[in-house]
Amino acid sequence: LYAIHPGRFKHSGNKATMARGRASTGGNGGAVFVCNRAIDRAGDYKRDLTKIHNRALLMAEQLTIGGDLEALLPADDDASKEYLEEMRERLKKIAAANEKRVEHVEIFAKACKDARADVERVQNERVARQNAQANDGSPQEDEGESTDYERFLTEKVEEHRAATVSDATFVPYEDRAMANEVKKCLGEKVKKRSRASRGGDDDDDLELVEENRGADTENDLKCGITGMIFENPMKNKVCGHTYSKAGLEQMFRNNKHKCPVPGCTNNSVQWSQVEPDDMMVQRVGRFLRRQQLAKREAEMISQANDDEEEGEGVTML
Repeated sequence: LYAIHPGRFKHSGNKATMARGRASTGGNGGAVFVCNRAIDRAGDYKRDLTKIHNRALLMAEQLTIGGDLEALLPADDDASKEYLEEMRERLKKIAAANEKRVEHVEIFAKACKDARADVERVQNERVARQNAQANDGSPQEDEGESTDYERFLTEKVEEHRAATVSDATFVPYEDRAMANEVKKCLGEKVKKRSRASRGGDDDDDLELVEENRGADTENDLKCGITGMIFENPMKNKVCGHTYSKAGLEQMFRNNKHKCPVPGCTNNSVQWSQVEPDDMMVQRVGRFLRRQQLAKREAEMISQANDDEEEGEGVTML
């Protein structure tokens, strides 16, 4: 998950162990380069985790309780049903682990920002001393050993991690968004945490239950902008809502940027916030296939009824 091994931060004197960046700004320049690289790539790591999560959602759709796969199993096939349940539990653990990895990436990025700020402070102080010595005509002093940034970074990571876990609003990984999305796809009930359990003022934790989604209806798959079933769906990474690409284009042409989903507080929707919603593509595809299957079944039943009526006719001589 981490762009750089922390060991690359450790150096002494002007001999940085980081080859790249060393030539430009001295030993500490290598630390700045590594910090910037890790910070810049944090978004890439989180996007990769989102792709893993989307694949987990697709699998969860196939394993949903009472779904097509479970319906294919004989009523007395306990071994297969136990296997399905085991797979469901694994998917939920994967989702919780993804949430934890996202948090670790964010914590590491924060620690890198702290390390970069410290490097820049030390560099500025060094330049100021050198300038002062040059103006005074005094001999340049030996700067001695540079900061051990391996240790500094490790301490900052632990500091941010401890602050995150001890925060009153900390939510267990298995109760966060990714895990809840997997649960809903599996057809399970999702318990919403009350304000008290998220650091609010409520005295009691009121357990609110969101019903499982089950099979999508046409209304579930309609774009809030076009009013039609999603085409080229794009998911907003900020508020989590999905729109048709054509709908977004229409909205932006009209210079509107508020998320069209009722109750959403995202008032500044931008292209940079959205990405293709692979999960919604799958959901729309399954819905359309179910419609086609239902239509074919209705036609077959109608044809069978017609044949039966024709067979019951009486010939009069």
